[in-house]
Amino acid sequence: MSDSRNPTALIASGNTYLHEGRHDPAFAAFERALAIEPDARAFYGRALVHQHRNALDQAIADFGRVLDLDPTHIDALFKRSAVHRLKGAFDEAAADFDRAIQSLWRHRERPGSSAPADPQAAGTGAPKLGAAA
Repeated sequence: MSDSRNPTALIASGNTYLHEGRHDPAFAAFERALAIEPDARAFYGRALVHQHRNALDQAIADFGRVLDLDPTHIDALFKRSAVHRLKGAFDEAAADFDRAIQSLWRHRERPGSSAPADPQAAGTGAPKLGAAA
């Protein structure tokens, strides 16, 4: 087991347990890491455990905590969108999905790339969900 006072080691252990399908020790590792300090990676891992356990409200809350700490965490947006969809909260799912897609477009522009930073400005790319065509 990892150093019980090292959040990074606890998160790594939690991720290993999670990938092995061992949700109870994964959850415990993420909880111990969070007891030491709030960390987006630990909240994300705990959210995944909640999602696997079908504890959807708790998963949504923890994905929200990830985004409070790291608003650019695109995976948390996609995952929270999927959980909202499972709950039948389609407006919330669409909003998170749209936010994730827009973030991907903003981060897509790289040196040498001809892709616009704002797909709406170019009139192509990723339209906002629910926008009229």
